[in-house]
This record gives sequence, C-alpha cells and structure tokens, in this order.
Amino acid sequence: MNGINYNIARSVSPAVVGIVAAAAGAVAALALNALLYLPLMLAFFLWKRISEPSRLPPEMLKRAMVSGVRCIISSPSIKIVLVRSMVIAAVGPLP
Repeated sequence: MNGINYNIARSVSPAVVGIVAAAAGAVAALALNALLYLPLMLAFFLWKRISEPSRLPPEMLKRAMVSGVRCIISSPSIKIVLVRSMVIAAVGPLP
C-alpha cells in the first residue's frame, strides 16, 4: 500500500502543481506547498509520545564506533554497499 501511495503521489503531484502554477503562478504553488505542511507540523506538535526509559546502560561513543566497525567487517553485504558508494563518490555517477 505504501508503494502504491508513493507512486500515485509521484504521478499526481506534478500535475496538480502544474495546474496551480498555471492558474495562479509559481508563488501560489510554493505557498500551497508550505500551507500543506502545517497540518503535519501541528500533528507532530500535538503528539503526546510516551518515552520509555532504556533498560540498558548508556553506551560510550568510542565503544559504539568500535561495534559499528566490527559489524561492517563481519557483513559482506554492507562492505559491498560501502565500496560501491566510495567508488561512486570518487568517480561520479555513471551517465
């Protein structure tokens, strides 16, 4: 359902923005975009999230970094993704 929703939004949104921009201008389209974010911001502001304290002791930063590197070293799939990302960053995306 999330994928369907995402694809519908990707195809319908440019058409709606085009209609608004043609009818009222680019400023109106940007203002409408900003206005449509207000309900989301209001929902986040009013959300009463119950935070549960962790049962684990806090982890030190150095120890957490060592654990992360150990995880990367022991996971071939993560190594492949990191190597590909570094190659793309160094060479640039393919045309």
